[in-house]
Amino acid sequence: MRFDRFQADALYGPDGFYADGGVAGRGGDFVTAVETGRDFAESVALELDAAWNAAEEPAVFVVVEGGAGVGTLCSDVYAVRPACSDALRWVMVERSDVQREAAINRLAHETFPDAGQLPVAAVRDIGEMQLGEPVSIVLANELLDNLPVRVVRKGEAWEELFVGLDDGSATAVWNELDSTASRRAERYGSLVAPSAPFPLIDHAVQWVVKARRLLRPGGRVILFDYGATTLELSQRGLDGWLRTYSKQQRGLGVLENIGGQDITADVAFDQLPGGPRLESQQDWLTARGILERRAKAAALIDRNMSEASSLAAISRVQGIDALIEPDGLGGFVAATWS
Repeated sequence: MRFDRFQADALYGPDGFYADGGVAGRGGDFVTAVETGRDFAESVALELDAAWNAAEEPAVFVVVEGGAGVGTLCSDVYAVRPACSDALRWVMVERSDVQREAAINRLAHETFPDAGQLPVAAVRDIGEMQLGEPVSIVLANELLDNLPVRVVRKGEAWEELFVGLDDGSATAVWNELDSTASRRAERYGSLVAPSAPFPLIDHAVQWVVKARRLLRPGGRVILFDYGATTLELSQRGLDGWLRTYSKQQRGLGVLENIGGQDITADVAFDQLPGGPRLESQQDWLTARGILERRAKAAALIDRNMSEASSLAAISRVQGIDALIEPDGLGGFVAATWS
């Protein structure tokens, strides 16, 4: 089968990684910005308030989150109580049935235990939504890197990676690339060295197109992820941009331990449609007050506080430092379509 179909099945199939309990978080398989503390959510909340104010404070303010997982970002945003809270309606998009159910249960029992009707919903696919209200914001944190990719290279002709499966073992097979995809490969990979594999991010492109179609006039799509240009990715080697993770560690090869590890691919941002504004995650967070919040937390550490309060302040500073580290999460890209 084509590699992108193999990847989708390995992640989301009946025996896939997310069906078998794979999850983000400190006790899970990998950590994203959302799990470092609530400061990422506070920055998102400030962005939502700014958009809500710009829209003249509508009574219903719809936010769609792609790759919502178990609902951590949604829960944290409501917890920090942005000004738009009463108007906020949050739709979590999550392909994993297991995580989607966990997210709704979490919001129902932890975030809104006394609510007669939840201001949140969960759907499987962004293309399935039929909303009565216009969408103001579509956002996603580390979603695109988890969408399946087609792996291509240029030999005598353009080739694509397929996976041969036999009794549970997998082998790599290179077949000729179809003519339509060959034109895209030539467009983005014309400067790539022969035989250097790189991704065609067709699934990510389709997701962005669907997301932008949801927006009301003045709305925006904001995606946080890691990646580079197609040419830069090709120069890293296949293992440099296509990786696996399990239990906070790099996993085995992508054709090993099928369903037992996450498969992630750096995003080729030059392939995304619509010319988004690109900036570092550090710059995006800085513009939304994260350094001021760090200074306030750091000032608390030296005061005469209880041990629990002091430890909480230290933890917050450490979480913010992780978010803005240029060689870590801070070096990720915030892509915005307005």
